[in-house]
Amino acid sequence: MDGRLARIQAFVVRGPGLLSTCGISARVERRAGARVLQRAPLPGPRTRGRVGLWCSSPWRQCGVTNGLEAFVRTLPTPMRGNPVKARLAAGGSAYGAMVFELLSAGLPQICSNAGAEFVLYDMEHTGLSFETLKTQVALCRGLDLAPMVRVPRGEYHFIARALDVGALGVMVPMVATAAEAEHVVACTRYPPAGQRGAAFGFAHDDYRGGDVAAKIAAIHQRTLVIAQIETVEGLDNVEAIAATPGVDALWLGHFDLTNFMGIPGAFRHPDYLAAVQRIVAACQAHGKAPAFLAADDDWAREYKAHGFRLLAYGLDQALLGQALRHGLDVLRQ
Repeated sequence: MDGRLARIQAFVVRGPGLLSTCGISARVERRAGARVLQRAPLPGPRTRGRVGLWCSSPWRQCGVTNGLEAFVRTLPTPMRGNPVKARLAAGGSAYGAMVFELLSAGLPQICSNAGAEFVLYDMEHTGLSFETLKTQVALCRGLDLAPMVRVPRGEYHFIARALDVGALGVMVPMVATAAEAEHVVACTRYPPAGQRGAAFGFAHDDYRGGDVAAKIAAIHQRTLVIAQIETVEGLDNVEAIAATPGVDALWLGHFDLTNFMGIPGAFRHPDYLAAVQRIVAACQAHGKAPAFLAADDDWAREYKAHGFRLLAYGLDQALLGQALRHGLDVLRQ
């Protein structure tokens, strides 16, 4: 927050009693290792005008230049960012989890503890409801974890609703043409850039007020759009899809792609391997991130070496099953 406007909450006290509570805005700087709140207006009895506050951590006692005492904390900013999107746009990589079955209340914290930078929830194959998704996204609040979702298909009501419940990114299956990619992007953007309907003060903006134009700009900046390439038509049009403004990543749907190519599960077939390279090349040519779900260590190493930069590891139910099977084998030895 240093150098930017921050929302501050201050409790101003004189002597033993609480005299006033106020919301103030201040520009935050660093001074001798402490946060300095410069020229912070404190309206209220005996505190008219402008005073300076300094504070080193939330709810620590702070000094006030006119001799009063204050306790100050920084309130959450109205809009969360998406560090995963920012990292990919800068040419970096991001690693996380794709979740299908194990939707417990502790899942986001467990993924965060494991070092995941994002969690991608699947709605295409699992029957996951928007109500459950909304709860999972809420559980990601306060964690350094970006919640994203694969919607069932590219219809507006899937994409917009996923974003409205708070997802910071959407993945759309079976994107086959540039026109379809443009439609997906339009569903994630408010007019005039797109067609997303407006609802503010809801889950996606953490139920906060604030300037609507600023919120729209922040939402457009943070929303990660992933197009899945998993059909022959999508592969034929992969360069045009990668060139579509607003598409951030192309996710290789390896099983479906081999099915549509007539070589089901043939992940060593020359035609499939050529398709992998074509997707990576299209992404590199247009500054987009190639993306993939690596089922195990070998796939993770191989596809990272191919140049994939957005990678999820394992299937949640498979990871649990493998760990449990290993433990049971140890017990039975």
